[in-house]
Amino acid sequence: MKKYEMIHAIRSTCSGMMSSNVEEITADDLDLYVKEHVSEDAIVRKQELTEERSVVYDIMTRGVQERLTFTEL
Repeated sequence: MKKYEMIHAIRSTCSGMMSSNVEEITADDLDLYVKEHVSEDAIVRKQELTEERSVVYDIMTRGVQERLTFTEL
C-alpha cells in the first residue's frame, strides 16, 4: 500500500463557508478509495497534477463542493 497526505476541502454552496483538514491515509487505488468515501449520487472529476505529483478529485453532491488532494509520501 502507498501512503498519501490527503487534503479534504469542503465548501457549502449555500453559505459559502469553507473548511479543510489534512490527514495521512494508505491506499492501493485512489479511485476505489474515493468511490468508497462519497455518496452514489456524487459527481466526481479527477485530475492528475504531474508537476506537483498530486491527484485531485473534485466532488459535487447535494449543494456541497469537496476537493480531495492526494500527494504520495
